[in-house]
Amino acid sequence: MGKMGFLQTWIRWIDKIISSAQISILINGGPCGFFPVSRGLRQGDALSPFLFALVEDTLSRGLTYLKEQNKIKPMLRVKDMYSPTHLLFADDILIF
Repeated sequence: MGKMGFLQTWIRWIDKIISSAQISILINGGPCGFFPVSRGLRQGDALSPFLFALVEDTLSRGLTYLKEQNKIKPMLRVKDMYSPTHLLFADDILIF
């Protein structure tokens, strides 16, 4: 995020939000303590789509750069047509 121009304050806020997430499970209908979430983002969190879009953009730029450098090639080659290496959706990535 620093390379994308985000201030360190913003980066620390995001890190704190992600690293402070906890979950609780129900046993016999009642909560049984809290556990830290070690990976992933919280579903339904308004921040999750934003962070996914940042990662998606970085990955897309990297794949495009590798294609331009001829380090990767698209699977489909159709003469005189654009051959994508990847497609980005709202919450998914398809890499060929």
